[in-house]
Amino acid sequence: MIRKSATLQKVTLADPSMEQNKIVFLVPKVTGHKVKSKSPEVSVTTSGKNWRIQVNTSAKNGKSFSVNFGK
Repeated sequence: MIRKSATLQKVTLADPSMEQNKIVFLVPKVTGHKVKSKSPEVSVTTSGKNWRIQVNTSAKNGKSFSVNFGK
């Protein structure tokens, strides 16, 4: 799920099936935004014009993870 406001973009990811070891998701970069906060299990890198979000879900607990981008 992605929630956007004028100054913040929040991306929330989960593996409710508890079958995946990781989740990889690409989100288009917004000019002027950077990573403001994230869950410890999340890594964020750059992939061209996108943010590449990878989440370690190997605990298989169905937990949700989030990343906040903003100015």
